[in-house]
This record gives sequence, structure tokens and C-alpha cells, in this order.
Amino acid sequence: MATVVEFSDVVYSIDGRRLVGPLSFTAEEGKTLVLVGASGSGKTTTLRLVNRLVEPTSGIVLVDGKDAKDWDAIALRRRIGYVIQEVGLFPHLSVARNIGVVPRLMGDNNAAVGARVHELLELVGLPPADFSNRRPHELSGGQRQRVGVARALAADPPILLCDEPFGAVDPFTRSELQKEFKRLAEGLQKTILFVTHDVNEAVRLGDRIAVFEQGEIRFLGSMDEFATSTNPVVVALRESNR
Repeated sequence: MATVVEFSDVVYSIDGRRLVGPLSFTAEEGKTLVLVGASGSGKTTTLRLVNRLVEPTSGIVLVDGKDAKDWDAIALRRRIGYVIQEVGLFPHLSVARNIGVVPRLMGDNNAAVGARVHELLELVGLPPADFSNRRPHELSGGQRQRVGVARALAADPPILLCDEPFGAVDPFTRSELQKEFKRLAEGLQKTILFVTHDVNEAVRLGDRIAVFEQGEIRFLGSMDEFATSTNPVVVALRESNR
């Protein structure tokens, strides 16, 4: 199975204070790697190192076998969809125009953008006839999150970064979004790095799990390995989510 993202002895520091690292791990083609841990454990910073929102102090981040520093930043980010908790939709634009932002920036014509928007709204369970012309304030939290996922997929990126995307919605909506996301992940076969502090969500959505603590990975393995691990950090995490 092809390696799409690889961290090799990556450290990120600010003013000499190490925030993450050293990190060495891989994310494989078509699989979901979940990063789990408490707030401040380095999960979000790790995502930001993939799309060059921050640069490593030392070590190498490889994307498709190429040092991320050698990628043109814009070209790199067009290969990477990014879904965040607060969605970040443009409030003055319709749902359709929000989703079509990146394809338009890439030069796609109106017909192609319209077809892609229609396809993505169907994919995330929002009928285009009902939702295309709505503004973000007219949507529920769960609906806005679905639009955020659709926008991240608009340019058909091979890599998807998800930073606690369902953390701001109610438990029922969150469960429904998790089911929908699992379906999409299995159908689209993207390489996904998914950040959460919720172990149950991690187990539901991931193929592999990385447990972060104080900027380092304390455990990395399959869900079966996570379920049976005697690693004290893993045991404590499992116990805290019962």
C-alpha cells in the first residue's frame, strides 16, 4: 500500500520550546489515521505541518514522496482538503458558491463548477434543489458541517485533513455525521488524517490510531491493537471514555 504522507523525525518548536516531536509515522493511501489526545497534545499542529501552515524546525514531512518544503505551497494545498470544527464558510455566499470557491480559483468554467457542486451536495446528503441557494445562517450546525466537507472535497484532493470537524454539534447530529463520514471515506478512498479527542469517534472512524501526549506519539497501531494494548497511556485513555 502506497505511503502518501510521511513524517521523519519531525520537530516543531517556537522560541526554543518544543511543541511537537520528534514524530515519525506514515499515512497510507485510502486509509484513515486518527490522531487522538487531550487538548494541547500536538494533534492540530501535526495537521498544520502537512499542508505547510507551519514549517518543521527539523526533520522532514513528505507528501507523495516529496519534501513538503519543495512543494509550491498553493499547489500542495490544492491537493489537500481541510475540514475544521467551525467550518469557516463565507457568510455572504450561497452554499453553492461556498463549495465552488476552489474549483473557480483553479479556472473551472461555470458549467463544470455547477456540476461538481451538484454532485457534492448529493454526496453529503443535502439535496441541491433545497440547499444550493441558501446562506450559511439558514443552515443547522450539522448542515453547515456537511457543506464544509463538500467544500473540502470540491477539487477532488487525494488527502483530507480533518480537525475535530464534528466537535461543535450536538451528540445526535455528531453520530449521524460520523456515519456519513465513514460512508464517504470508504467510498472515496482518500488518505485521511482525522483529529479528535473522542476515543469512541476515533474507533468508529479510523483504520489506525495515533495517541498523542505532550507533543509525542505514545502509541500507533490498528484499532485491534489499540483495544488490547497494555500501554499505560492507552489504558488510561480507554478507561476515561467508558
